[in-house]
Amino acid sequence: MGNGFLGFGNQTFLILILIAVLILGGFLIFFKVLLYLSKQKKINISEDLLKKGQFEEVLRVLKDIIKSNSGTYLQMHYIAQAYEGMGNFEKAIDYYEKCVVRMPLTESDFKDVLFMKIARLYYRIGKFQESLGFFESVVSKKTTSRYVYYEISLVLFELEKYAAVEKNLETYLRFAPGDANAMLLQGKTFYYMHAFQKAVNVLQTIIPELGKVSEEKGRDCRLHLGRAYYNLKKYPQSLEQFESLTADGSNIAEYFFEYFSALCNSDQLDSAAKLLSDNSSAMENIVRHESLYLIGTLLWRKKLYRKAVSFWKMLNAENPDFKDIGELKKKYSPLVESQVFDFLYTDDETVEKNMKAALSIPKDNFIIKRDNYWILYDQKRCFILNRTIAPFTSADMDDCASQIMDNRLSNHDCTLLSFLYVDEQSRQMKVFNQMETLAEKRFLNFFFDKMSAVTAPESEL
Repeated sequence: MGNGFLGFGNQTFLILILIAVLILGGFLIFFKVLLYLSKQKKINISEDLLKKGQFEEVLRVLKDIIKSNSGTYLQMHYIAQAYEGMGNFEKAIDYYEKCVVRMPLTESDFKDVLFMKIARLYYRIGKFQESLGFFESVVSKKTTSRYVYYEISLVLFELEKYAAVEKNLETYLRFAPGDANAMLLQGKTFYYMHAFQKAVNVLQTIIPELGKVSEEKGRDCRLHLGRAYYNLKKYPQSLEQFESLTADGSNIAEYFFEYFSALCNSDQLDSAAKLLSDNSSAMENIVRHESLYLIGTLLWRKKLYRKAVSFWKMLNAENPDFKDIGELKKKYSPLVESQVFDFLYTDDETVEKNMKAALSIPKDNFIIKRDNYWILYDQKRCFILNRTIAPFTSADMDDCASQIMDNRLSNHDCTLLSFLYVDEQSRQMKVFNQMETLAEKRFLNFFFDKMSAVTAPESEL
């Protein structure tokens, strides 16, 4: 009987244990169901809040998940979307990457979607190499949108991988021919590859379309079109684009030097000088100094020495170490800073009057004017005045010999007046050795002595 009672007791105990286990199991199941329903409710609430753009509320609802870092991949996704919507792209990237780690293997397509999101966000925060890595992981997949070829081109452009940009854009434009945004990128890519004619061919076709899409992109197109024309030395077409940009109020500092240089190379030096004067405060010193040097050099080549020197003086005052400005000043200062400069390098009529008076040459019919030099003579004397501030060349010497012969001046006492000496070839010529040459200090001293009887015109410098 005792054994029976013990057996009954054991059975009761086992039944109680079983009941306890069932109750505990039920409680656990019930708890898990409640937990699931709670999580599902948070997911539903979060999804609804995301649709409404209430991103901070999403983070509030999921704050426990954020704190414990233990949520599901969907919760990580919602948190990432909320941060993205708030503009906190680095946090968004962090949670998108956590979402990828927690994602089931069966969600491979969704994983590619996340990679695209991460790639775009890295692009937005300027981490182009990271962006490229995520784009490259999905670009070749059949399920990927063809638009990714344009997006990866944007990244490659920022990395200056222009050949790869060109390749990806070719692929994209096969699927989306005429896409103005892609063609703008293509034109800019050609420009930075120095394929300037290709850039022109693309950019000039999309200006009207881009103007409708975005003023900013329209300006970007005209800017690079103007630069491409400039590099092709098509200055009128380049100026058309730069003038259009200026009329629209674009930042002239972006294209000032090309605009200025196009004016200079179109022989619009007065307009270039005005542009420089009007915009001096808007440009960096290096651009201003390059501009002063360029316009001075071009004016010098046109024999507008006074104007050239005025720009060079400004440059020397601001930056005496710029290029060879110091050497130019040293070379030409003895002349341009003397009264002889005013005496010889003004308008032709005044110089002719000055020279004839100084040399006692009759007023009428005793002067031969050539492009680079004049010959003034009387019955016995012949003066060859180098009208350029450059060495007298062998070509000029050869032409001079012909003029002396044709005008029967061979028996005259000939003197070459040239501030800078003759070139090496000229020194070997017979005619050179038959004349006296006054150069440099002797040239200046000669005119100092002769100028006393003549009133020198007032300096314009």
